[in-house]
Amino acid sequence: MSCSPPTACIQPQASLLLFKGDVGPQGPVGPKGDKGEDGQAGGPPGPSGASAYEVWLAEGNEGTEQDFLDSLVSTVPGQAGPSGGPGAQGPAGPAGPKGDTGSAGAAGPKGDKGDTGFAGSYGQGVAVVVTGNLALGTPDVYSCAAATDITLILPTAASSAGRRYEVKSRQVNTVIVDATTSGKLFTDISVDTVSLSTGDSLTLVSDGVTWLVI
Repeated sequence: MSCSPPTACIQPQASLLLFKGDVGPQGPVGPKGDKGEDGQAGGPPGPSGASAYEVWLAEGNEGTEQDFLDSLVSTVPGQAGPSGGPGAQGPAGPAGPKGDTGSAGAAGPKGDKGDTGFAGSYGQGVAVVVTGNLALGTPDVYSCAAATDITLILPTAASSAGRRYEVKSRQVNTVIVDATTSGKLFTDISVDTVSLSTGDSLTLVSDGVTWLVI
């Protein structure tokens, strides 16, 4: 069919071709709807579930409940846990019994030599003087019993260190202890002689230098 002019030609609708276009972009989100009504509470309880023992039996195991409990215990040792910190110190315990005596220790080194001790006393002896003058010798005790005066002469103090004499005056007028040639007699003062009256007594000790009157 030809038309003249061409712009005045109208083709029938049956000859139109329709093409589907691309999907357009998503539109904006619509407003939130109203809250729905609450459901009905207090529904019937559901059936009871199986116990752990029953589940164990359902898995093909056999045995009593104790067998089931025993099966829960592992035979494989677990990993060791970390070490705990030190605990607080406990109270002191009671004293224990006395231990046995230990063995003797080793001997110590030999000590230094000590100072020389005083000379020991001489052997005892008693002499009775009845007359005259007498040089004192070995006996330690001199008992003077004479009607006349008696002079007792001491040995030197230097040769008699540690020597002890006892002199007693009985039934005589005077006993004179003479240290003129042997060293001084030391009482409160230093003298050469000491006189004893009847009934008196005297003790003398030599220190190696003088005769000490005790």
